[in-house]
Amino acid sequence: SSVAWQPDGEMISFKMKRGDNKFTQVWGLPLNGGEARQLTKAKSSVLLYRWSKDGSMLGFVAQTPKSKREKALSDKGYGFTFFEENLKDRNLYLQNMADENGCAKQLTDQGSVWDFQFNNSGTTIAAAISPENLVDHSYMFKKIFLIDMESGDRTQLTNNDGKLGTFAFSPNDKKVVYNGALERKDHQYSQAFVMDVSGGEALNVTPSKFRGHINWVGWKDDNTIMYKANEGVWTTLSTVAAKGGKRTVIFDAEKMGANIVSFCKTGDTKSFAVLASSSTVPADVYFWQPKKELKRLTTLNPWMKDRELGVQKVVSYKARDGKEIEGLAIFPIDYKKGTRYPLVINVHGGPESNFLNDWLRTTRYSIAGQVLAGRGYVVFYPNYRSSTGYGVDYAL
Repeated sequence: SSVAWQPDGEMISFKMKRGDNKFTQVWGLPLNGGEARQLTKAKSSVLLYRWSKDGSMLGFVAQTPKSKREKALSDKGYGFTFFEENLKDRNLYLQNMADENGCAKQLTDQGSVWDFQFNNSGTTIAAAISPENLVDHSYMFKKIFLIDMESGDRTQLTNNDGKLGTFAFSPNDKKVVYNGALERKDHQYSQAFVMDVSGGEALNVTPSKFRGHINWVGWKDDNTIMYKANEGVWTTLSTVAAKGGKRTVIFDAEKMGANIVSFCKTGDTKSFAVLASSSTVPADVYFWQPKKELKRLTTLNPWMKDRELGVQKVVSYKARDGKEIEGLAIFPIDYKKGTRYPLVINVHGGPESNFLNDWLRTTRYSIAGQVLAGRGYVVFYPNYRSSTGYGVDYAL
């Protein structure tokens, strides 16, 4: 899992448990041939890893390993699990790839690290850390800390209230952008904030009363933030000045005909590789340049052309208090207007989630929309109140 390029492009890295090693480690496979080699020698399974920008350092997260006493007791049959008491901290480690012995330096020993990013100059790591390794802490109590890679000293940068999402250094390393909740009672992160690495107040650069939820943030250049959002049943990609102001939508899925699943971009932000999905395409890779159409590069499911699909439409209705509720409906194959059909309602979990107007995983065993449509059912996917993608007020 977790396949990634080494920054110089000469090796592909991934996580794997292999051979006699009982822990998941990071491995590397050279593109010029040869067998994969083990890159880390962690004493517990690697949970997350990232490369530094120049590829000289490998950072990874692993839990505090068992003590000798814990191992001995476990071997004797005393390996009991006590609810929320056996959980170990998720520590951040840093490995110099020039060290052939594969020894990693532990950078954190208090709190749990859930995500981290290297800065571009290779001196500092931004890490999302919570006081304890608990599910509630992973949701509600993460703050961003800056960690000096040489000394290990760390400084708290953000004092965000509530949920924290993604974060990134500006190209010149002077600022950090992150997405988080508007306030503590928010049910999901929805806003984009920017801060100087020296500290100070966080600036919210999200449109006022934004009718959507921002789920990824990054940078176009030193002065311009980029963010991806769910807005209703569609995804958008927008830019906004780091000092705030009006946003510019550069990708509107409703107009482009496909929702963004994920993407990567060139350094100048002029070209994108986009994984996108629509109601008739489970997911494929596209090439895209702003102000141009999507160019499809792959057809990962060629068998789809031989299948008849039910029509998928965006539908809306008013709640008792007049609130507009949106959802998606897949109609039976050979649907005839005016004919009554049996209905299956598929309700998403969360409620911090929503259905997008794309493939909807509609052949998955638990969300078998197209399978049911082929058997004469209407399938309805409501984005009921408190679904994401409709702004903070929609949760009230």
